[in-house]
Amino acid sequence: MDYAIIGSSSQGNAVLIDGTILCDCGVSWKQLKDAAKTVKIVLLTHVHSDHFRISTVKRLSSERPGLRWFGGKHMIEKLLSTGVTAKRIDICEPRIDYLIGDYKITPIPLIHDVDNFGWIIEKDDQRMIYATDTATMGHLDDLGMFDLILIEGNHGEDELQERIAEKELSGEKKKKK
Repeated sequence: MDYAIIGSSSQGNAVLIDGTILCDCGVSWKQLKDAAKTVKIVLLTHVHSDHFRISTVKRLSSERPGLRWFGGKHMIEKLLSTGVTAKRIDICEPRIDYLIGDYKITPIPLIHDVDNFGWIIEKDDQRMIYATDTATMGHLDDLGMFDLILIEGNHGEDELQERIAEKELSGEKKKKK
């Protein structure tokens, strides 16, 4: 599989696979517009703006009305708020294989301070993984081998663990009230 990194930083993330699969949409329209012409599906990881830039999602959705958008339940509200219609959204469950054209795509749960998916993408005899903003992948010990591994990590494990602990603590405080 071929890939092109459009952006990979806290300023924005987007990777194009085989010219047709866009993983994340957290870059500006200016960065994405040339690649957008060939995109057929978008795989979303999580709602943070460096992975889901609202203005770019809106523009991509309006420029490419036939696009399919894939993500977990955690992405629905955000997608709908940008004007992507429900009929264009495919809600995926972790560790379930989805056949999309010539590809088998499997979302995997990642550890972050918000719900987050990584994606295993397979075509023919090639297998790759795209994972972002995860504290660890140790909980995924049965993934097997990959021909291509794309891991974006802008946060150290300590920083992510702190943010996760803060989120859990604030959730506990809300429950007690």
